Parts: sequence; C-alpha cells; structure tokens
Amino acid sequence: MNNHQKTGGYTAGLFQTHRSDIWWLEPLLTGLGFLSFVIYTTWAMFQGDYYWFSAGSEGFGGYLSPFYSPLLFIEESAAGSAPLL
Repeated sequence: MNNHQKTGGYTAGLFQTHRSDIWWLEPLLTGLGFLSFVIYTTWAMFQGDYYWFSAGSEGFGGYLSPFYSPLLFIEESAAGSAPLL
C-alpha cells in the first residue's frame, strides 16, 4: 500500500488556503492597534492643546508630549546655561 501524500498545490478561489486555523487574527489585531495609534496621534497633533502637564508647578518636572516642540526654559545667568548669541 502506498502511503505517499502529495504536498503543495493550490486551492481554487481567491483568499483560499489549506490552513484551518485563524492565522490572520494576530496580524489583524496588530494592524488595528497600530492604526488606532496613528489616528489618535494625528488627532492629538492637530488638536494643538494639552501637550504640557505641569501638575500645578511651572518649569521642569512636568510632562511634555513627544509630538510637540520642547519648551525651553533658559535663564542666561544660571550656571551651565547655553550661551545664546
């Protein structure tokens, strides 16, 4: 008796495979997560508000969103400050 099985080949039809598992679920979830991140960050950038959180105190120690240009607090008389010429 011959126990040889053929490998390879193609199934007929568009998007048809021999696989029976849902292999496409994890790439789909990853793509949806990335798409939601891109949509949220685009909305946050064009909104132009809520990019600085200082918790009631000004100066250093607050949160600066990475999607905006940094706020520069430069006192020229402080030791170690950059010379602005």
